[in-house]
Amino acid sequence: MTGNDDLKDGEQLQNLERLRLRFAKLETSLATRRLKEADVMSYAERRRLKKTGRTEQTNIKFRPADKKKYIALADRLGLTLTQCVEYAMERLIESLKKAAKGTEEGAGRG
Repeated sequence: MTGNDDLKDGEQLQNLERLRLRFAKLETSLATRRLKEADVMSYAERRRLKKTGRTEQTNIKFRPADKKKYIALADRLGLTLTQCVEYAMERLIESLKKAAKGTEEGAGRG
């Protein structure tokens, strides 16, 4: 080996060290991002894994605080947000039907 080869080896080691440091930063940022996404992943994974047969889509606007509450509720119940909305809508429809039926019965007595 000549002195020139030693210089090349030294440069290669420096390049390798720079690459290692760059990769370590990338690896750390990925790990950090995955930790931040952990809460969302549980909801998203459940949503992706379920085959529901739903083919229609709608867009609902929530206030940010309400969205967090609704997703937390869905997580606690082990349901998707869609299932929670469907359940709530069914209960609302039943409640409105009962109220309408009670009003009709009350009007028939008079």
